[in-house]
Amino acid sequence: FFFVDLYRRYFFTKCDFSKKRLVHRLISFSTALSVLENASLLCLSIVSSAEVFAIHKFAFGTFICTSFLYMFTASYLLLNPRISGYVSQGRQDRLSLNLKRRIFKAQVLAIPLLLYFYYRHNSYCEPYVYSFFCITEYFIVLSNMAFHMTAYLDFKGMVLMTSTLNSAGYGILPDLSNA
Repeated sequence: FFFVDLYRRYFFTKCDFSKKRLVHRLISFSTALSVLENASLLCLSIVSSAEVFAIHKFAFGTFICTSFLYMFTASYLLLNPRISGYVSQGRQDRLSLNLKRRIFKAQVLAIPLLLYFYYRHNSYCEPYVYSFFCITEYFIVLSNMAFHMTAYLDFKGMVLMTSTLNSAGYGILPDLSNA
């Protein structure tokens, strides 16, 4: 969830939303999508399909929808400078944008395939169809990881630091070292 807030700040810094309410709303929407995406991944990590299939199915569907919509929203903000005011500032930014664009296009092709294979498997139980479903599922998950790994390019050269001190200089958690 650390990178959710980091990207929220990144979008607010890079995009000119002073004149456009739409950009502000898109940034807030993409942040909410990212939180839901992470929550659904957490649920998928905790609940296996063998335990409670309905919850696992819902979590995976939520993951697919939120990750796709997040990719769409982030790509829309970054690839439409007339709307967002975002201008790439160098070779690294352009590389990150190109990778994001390609990965998003791959998702656009893979998700309908996934749904098709899922339907065919459940309706007809044909040989190898479930294997194709699984391969497509893995491709979607790996391409989602690749999309998020472009953060390396977006934040390269930045120092990311976490602290246990609040803004007043006091520890957020109690100091138990003297106990």
